[in-house]
Amino acid sequence: MHGFRRSDPAACSALYDRRAEHVRRVLYRLLGFHRNLADLHHDVFVRTLE
Repeated sequence: MHGFRRSDPAACSALYDRRAEHVRRVLYRLLGFHRNLADLHHDVFVRTLE
């Protein structure tokens, strides 16, 4: 968490690697097939890492 708070690229990458699939599944469960699902998935992480 300390690396993430400092915007350490390795920590941010590790967060993405650990959580990306889970976030994608949650979005799919909430929205079903959505033409913008990939964009929404991307936006979740962009906002998280801001």
